Amino acid sequence: MTILAVTGLLAEAVIARRAGLQAICAGGRPERAAAALADALAAAPRPPHALLSFGIAGGLDPVLQTGAVIAASAVLVEGRRIAATWRLPVGEGRDIAAEPAIVQTAAAKAALFRKTEAAAVDLESGVVALAAERAGIPFGVLRTIADRADEELPPAVLVGLSPEGVAAIGPVLRSLVARPGQLPALIRTAGETRRALKALVGACRVLDGLFRRVDAGERLFDVA
Repeated sequence: MTILAVTGLLAEAVIARRAGLQAICAGGRPERAAAALADALAAAPRPPHALLSFGIAGGLDPVLQTGAVIAASAVLVEGRRIAATWRLPVGEGRDIAAEPAIVQTAAAKAALFRKTEAAAVDLESGVVALAAERAGIPFGVLRTIADRADEELPPAVLVGLSPEGVAAIGPVLRSLVARPGQLPALIRTAGETRRALKALVGACRVLDGLFRRVDAGERLFDVA
């Protein structure tokens, strides 16, 4: 095990693995991510060179568009700011907020931005930062913006992910039957997710040489 990436979506884990990383997919549940990461670290014959929070995120800063790349300088979690000890040379080096649940509305995103000034928000970065701090392992964050700060996520998104990190078709269809007016927003969100994942692939191509050098054990970490 060398670089261990923690993701919420199976599609993110697939991209990570194609980039040569190990990957844990937690299905968008921080508590599941924490348990899976703890198990992986306990089972590993030696610690990984680094942990990486990897995937898409929700935008908080209104200037950021879908597909923007964030290589976080720090993670804001549990009232603390944990500096990333591995700062990837791609995208914007901004703080990212970690939340226990999806931030659904534009109003909630705006409130979180006023409180934190973080560029974006996701579900796994806090888990990674806390685990890395406990274990004394370098960590970084590589995220791309999916939904923008001014956009509302449709209700189906809140129930639309299985524990395996793939679309939960049954719950999504039931949500659509109950609230059919959300269909345009759901289609828009799916398109933004695809664009964000494509941007993630592009970032991995830029960083491929770096990942391989870390995999070989080269010391590349900027420890705060």
